[in-house]
Amino acid sequence: MATHAPEMPILVDDETGVWTTDALPMLYVPRHFFVNNHIGIEEVLGAEAYAEILYKAGYKSAWHWCE
Repeated sequence: MATHAPEMPILVDDETGVWTTDALPMLYVPRHFFVNNHIGIEEVLGAEAYAEILYKAGYKSAWHWCE
C-alpha cells in the first residue's frame, strides 16, 4: 500500500493542541470509530430519526463552513 503526505497541511497548535486544516479546527479519528458510533446511534434512534438529526446538523455545518 502506498502512503503519502496529505495534500492539505495539517497544523497542530503548540499551545492548545487543536489540529487545523485550511484554518478549520478538525477532528481526525479512525474510520471504524466514526462508523461504529453512527451505527450504534442509528440502532437506538432508528434510521428515520437519525437521518433527520444528521440532515439538520449537516445543514448547520455546511452553513458555518460557507460563511
